Amino acid sequence: MNEDLCRGRLRQEPVEERGLLFRGMSATDSEEARNSGWLHIGISGRVPSEWVADLRRNQWPDWVGIRRMVLLWTSGQNIDRLVTIFKACRKAGRQLILDLYTAEILREIGNPKLPQAAWNDVRVFLPASQKRQIKRSGRYDIPDRYRTSRIFPEDLADAASLSVMLFRPSMAQDLEKAGCLKDAGLIYSLWLGYLKQEKQRPFIKWLKKQDIPLVHCHTSGHASPEDLQRYAKAIAAKMLVPIHSFAAKRFKEYFDNVEMKEDGQWWEVPGDGD
Repeated sequence: MNEDLCRGRLRQEPVEERGLLFRGMSATDSEEARNSGWLHIGISGRVPSEWVADLRRNQWPDWVGIRRMVLLWTSGQNIDRLVTIFKACRKAGRQLILDLYTAEILREIGNPKLPQAAWNDVRVFLPASQKRQIKRSGRYDIPDRYRTSRIFPEDLADAASLSVMLFRPSMAQDLEKAGCLKDAGLIYSLWLGYLKQEKQRPFIKWLKKQDIPLVHCHTSGHASPEDLQRYAKAIAAKMLVPIHSFAAKRFKEYFDNVEMKEDGQWWEVPGDGD
């Protein structure tokens, strides 16, 4: 491992300069990130070259010099990434702390090979926001099934140096009250553009106040335009409807038979005989 990495100093190289752009991050995204006011908390649009190689091998690197609690913000529905995170935790000798929502997703899938709350190196934390949902719905049976795996706020500080905790901004006040954020760090494994949204400004300020560095380490699961073109050609789509895109109006530049549909609009899918 790189010596600087072992010492906790990130030797970072611009992704675009090495021709290793992550899917979902353009050179423009990287330039905007470097020039933004977020640079002081580590959002720079750059990653260590070692991280790129690890991600390509579906492996995560060591915890880049974070001395105590590793907070990891990713989607609780990204199962492949959760498995990779768990493997990295096991290799590093850290326990994985799931929130109740994510633990329930992994249980409901029904695959015993996925990380489960009953495993020795997995714990479950119930954030206040999810606790309120439990009270409103009366579904006390859900947290009850995790009672032997729970970790409580008063235990987080002592467990910080041996834990990786799945995180989202709604948990910020829970962890601040628990006193477990000294020398913590946040690994952000989502699209960088989400952090540019206005609603995230209070969270960015909170990170700065808590002196929590943020490292962006993410490779998207979205297909490239070229892959989508090959797919559309292979299935000979009679109708192609753009969804989940900020550039839906540009689809006609790349595809045939494109039809635009509004959110909430009902429409029929053409059958073989149509």
